[in-house]
Amino acid sequence: MTDRFKKGDTRSDGYRFKQYKKNPNGSWSEEWLSPDSFEKSKNWHKRPNAKESKKKWSAKNIEKIRKYAREYQARNRELSRERARAYAKKNPAKRQDTEARRRARINDSYSSLCKKDKQIIFYFYECASRVSRCLGILHHVDHIFPLSRGGPHIPSNLQILPASINIKKKDKIL
Repeated sequence: MTDRFKKGDTRSDGYRFKQYKKNPNGSWSEEWLSPDSFEKSKNWHKRPNAKESKKKWSAKNIEKIRKYAREYQARNRELSRERARAYAKKNPAKRQDTEARRRARINDSYSSLCKKDKQIIFYFYECASRVSRCLGILHHVDHIFPLSRGGPHIPSNLQILPASINIKKKDKIL
């Protein structure tokens, strides 16, 4: 295949070049569109219902998406790990919340939360981080009734404590 044309090149009859396509037999073909069709294809992702269409497609093809993600991570293991580390470093509150939800699922004490409760929990982790920065003393988000004892990961079961007190408390119920 030779890259003779570039996207948007115009033929003598007014048709515009879109792309080269690989046929099932291995040969290549050119795709030419009328000027109107070319403009529509160029702005197709900007159409009013694009987000809804993507959501529907994603819902129908969840296994395909997961398979692709697993394959990508297998091919790019070190890059994926580096990105995960960078994300965790940049978003410590989100990472801590995710880890607490994971521990709650392991202990069968996880319950799905509404968006507002998730935001409140995230705010707890942000506050603990902010208090730690301001006071210079490390603070943790503590589960009043510990996750390891079956306590839920919900806003009413959270409190912010200095790390030293939280570590001494461990999984005791006070």
